[in-house]
Amino acid sequence: AASYTGSMVNYAALAKEAEITAPTAKQWLKVLVAAGLVYLLEPFMHPNLKYAVKAPKVYFTDTGLAAYLLRWSNAEILEAGAMSASFLETWAVMEIYKSFSNCGQVPPLGYYRDFNSREVELVLNIDGKVHPLAIRKSSNPAKETKKFDMLQPVTEGERALQLGEGGVICFATDLLPIDAKNWYIPAGML
Repeated sequence: AASYTGSMVNYAALAKEAEITAPTAKQWLKVLVAAGLVYLLEPFMHPNLKYAVKAPKVYFTDTGLAAYLLRWSNAEILEAGAMSASFLETWAVMEIYKSFSNCGQVPPLGYYRDFNSREVELVLNIDGKVHPLAIRKSSNPAKETKKFDMLQPVTEGERALQLGEGGVICFATDLLPIDAKNWYIPAGML
């Protein structure tokens, strides 16, 4: 399960790797969730978003445990490895999750992915406003906020929501504006 952190749940693939059935894999993942070792991020749904993927994403609540289980022996090897972006995403999502959870709030988190594999890694739905966040392992990711236009349909119709400020969590050194509604957010600020 640690190898799937930061990706959509695929019970069949998980079952194949563990040499068990898919229903058994689903039950064991429920045990990990109940134990607080894993968090399932549900997809952001709205009636105007027609082509949304409905599978949750799985995140290990402790990136150190996930790294240990995957036998990443130190931070330098992990940072240069194939899963470094997934671990950054896992860490960022869990930091935001904990900031809500520690205040006694149910975290208003989700993600949006369409069938063309375009994704907004984190969607915060707070007081009728949708705040999109991208997470990138870069210091100046270009054009990331263009994906936020996928959420524009939620602003139309009778169940309309406002599209609020968003941002790109990255390795920028300072909080910097991208445009009128979006920011580069240094990962260290989380």
